[in-house]
Amino acid sequence: MLILKKAGIKKELPNGDNIWLLKIHSPDAFSINLIYDYFKLGKGSTFFIYNEDRTMILGAFTPEVSNNPYNEFATDLIQGNTIVLEYYEPESSNDGVIHINKVIHGYVNTFSRGLGDAAYCNINVNCPLGNNWENEKRAVTMLLVDNNTAFCTGCLVNNTQQDFTPYILTARHCYFNGNIQISNPATNIFRFQYWRPNCGSGNPSNWKSMTGATLLAHHDSTDFTLLKLNKIPPADYNVYYAGWDKTATPAQNATGIHHPRGDAMKISHDEHPVVPFIGWFGISTFTHWSAQHFEQGTLQQGSSGSPLFNQSHRIVGQLSGGVCMPADTACFCINRIGYYGRFDISWTGGGTNNTRLSNWLDPNNTNVTTLDGIFINCATPIVNFTYQTVTTNTTVTGCGDINVQNVDVQSGAKLTLDAAGMTIIESDFAVALGAELETK
Repeated sequence: MLILKKAGIKKELPNGDNIWLLKIHSPDAFSINLIYDYFKLGKGSTFFIYNEDRTMILGAFTPEVSNNPYNEFATDLIQGNTIVLEYYEPESSNDGVIHINKVIHGYVNTFSRGLGDAAYCNINVNCPLGNNWENEKRAVTMLLVDNNTAFCTGCLVNNTQQDFTPYILTARHCYFNGNIQISNPATNIFRFQYWRPNCGSGNPSNWKSMTGATLLAHHDSTDFTLLKLNKIPPADYNVYYAGWDKTATPAQNATGIHHPRGDAMKISHDEHPVVPFIGWFGISTFTHWSAQHFEQGTLQQGSSGSPLFNQSHRIVGQLSGGVCMPADTACFCINRIGYYGRFDISWTGGGTNNTRLSNWLDPNNTNVTTLDGIFINCATPIVNFTYQTVTTNTTVTGCGDINVQNVDVQSGAKLTLDAAGMTIIESDFAVALGAELETK
């Protein structure tokens, strides 16, 4: 375990601010990524990680974006066997703590082609098959789970309040082995837009990463897990919250979007209706949908948890698995079968809040049966509310971040900050006795 301020080299700047530098070398590693068991950035600080030749740079991480109630964190893979951590903290702030718990040595070269190692019959999402799925692909995310050493797939899902709560639907077996939890979502990496820019060429380069989520619900019979990201994706991530269908009507055709073996995003399509499937892990009821043969594309390990969309572009299930063994790559291009935990059965799940979807995705019990997806449509990513004196009830709304600086909320007044993806960029404001501050 490493504490950056103790293990790193400290450099004091002329104005009294400080920078700490720490180099980590792991011989023969193809990549390095880090998990932190205590991570709290000081006010006004910035944190970067990069490889020696600076061909990959993560950051700037800031307290507004990266700090969370759990003080846990993780950072994405950096190519190479040597990385440098750079932490800047102003003189006025000395409470930052970066405590590294695990250094993950990448023994598989996922950067050899900028990709993973999916079977040849997979189809990149930016090929013609994906032309009608421009929205939904922005909801799908690669999950780095199990100490960021394994891959799954998940999807942002909409809820009936349509308030951009960042729920992620994925597979239970990505987080549990039987009743034993095997992965901590608080330190997972969620990678959006990890795709080839063209149909058959180009490496992923401009993907968006987020760290950390909370486990809300899971159910073994339909193999679902519902997470909530610790932060709403920023507006400039341009993510999509996918819609869903909780009816028991089989999809007339089915499309899956996924990350097989941690590869760039792929798409698969079954032209025929899905059918109920019985017998997943010995369960004697029809808990799954079977996509019996993907005429285009396939599925592999790493695709687990990926959404299955019906002909109306709504989620009807998440992937549990298929019939091929992980090492038998040729099998996946022959037996193109996928078994998906049924969304309609997961809706009521085991009958409790932590075993079902209903209370999270329909919190006001509207009983709607279908819901379309939505974008965060943000024309102004940052709303400035600065140098203000608030004397009456005032609401500041936006769709991205809110910059609050030098604001005085007087007694008897209430200031409400309401924005999807909101981060209070500055918090130099006073709230008088008898005043209220609310964030949504």
